[in-house]
Amino acid sequence: MLLVFLISVGQFFCGSRFWFEREFAAHENEIATEYGSEEAVRISCETMDYLLGQRDRLDEVKTTGSDQAFFNNRELHHLSDCRVIFLRMIRVRNIALVISTIGVLILLATKKAAIFARSFIGTIRIAAVAAVVSVIVFAINFDKAYDFVHEMLFDNYLWIMNPATDNLVNLMTIDIISETAGIILTVWICISLFLGKAVFRKLVPTESLIERIRILAS
Repeated sequence: MLLVFLISVGQFFCGSRFWFEREFAAHENEIATEYGSEEAVRISCETMDYLLGQRDRLDEVKTTGSDQAFFNNRELHHLSDCRVIFLRMIRVRNIALVISTIGVLILLATKKAAIFARSFIGTIRIAAVAAVVSVIVFAINFDKAYDFVHEMLFDNYLWIMNPATDNLVNLMTIDIISETAGIILTVWICISLFLGKAVFRKLVPTESLIERIRILAS
């Protein structure tokens, strides 16, 4: 369920026009400066549409009034690799949604809702710790952590780009990427904690809750 929440929150922000409008307004960006914020937002949205499987081609993305593709061949190949990862994540989310729904229904039907509540809370704690550790690692050495993640995800080095020749690195800057990742993690943790608290109160018997508090107090 937490995987479903995480990927869904990521898809929401990556596919939201308002988020890109906010980011380009908050940060100085070479693409936005050269072509204008509205143009940068449009190109970003069209790029995300491609990554999320809502359009088939990216070489058709151009700046207004130009016949030349916005991205060069290196960028197009890298974004094609990214598209595969995005689509696989969405597929995993859908499978996880089916599995978690079936699991919850079985637990509810067999009157073992308390097991679901406790396991859900335990999973949230583990996920929260993992998220905090990841943030700390990136804060200590962002470049090294960034390179490590990309080396794990890709079997080539097309993700290493030159700001002088590659528009993608000037469009999706480190500031935008890091803030997007940060807001996704924050919203995901808040949603998970809120639902976890609600689920625990609803499904765990009052006597069990009181007994747990008594044990902790003692």
